[in-house]
Amino acid sequence: MKTSLDYRNFVRVDGKLVYDHSGKLKAKTTSFEKTDVKNWTTEEKTELYDITLNSKTGSFSEINRNFIKSGHSNLRPVHVELVKRYIKYNARNEYLNNKPLTVAVDKLTDTISSIIKETV
Repeated sequence: MKTSLDYRNFVRVDGKLVYDHSGKLKAKTTSFEKTDVKNWTTEEKTELYDITLNSKTGSFSEINRNFIKSGHSNLRPVHVELVKRYIKYNARNEYLNNKPLTVAVDKLTDTISSIIKETV
């Protein structure tokens, strides 16, 4: 007997994997709301980087409050988390020039490798 089970029809309900043959359970799952794309200016990016770098707690509410005080708006938590990653790698120029985070990581890795080679 041939079965027509499809892996895409399995849904997790209360921690258990359940086969949803009718699609009713899958329809109830929530997804993220689409938001408008924010077109960042260099001034906004600079302000966000500086505010995040100088924040006391690093919380979104504190950073958002200071971002609004500086005359900007539409800040979301994802923006703050992204700039925190650039700060972690000391990649201000990469952030302001819209370079991918991998460029900053590669640059840091190369710097560390050259320091290790010099000491060995």
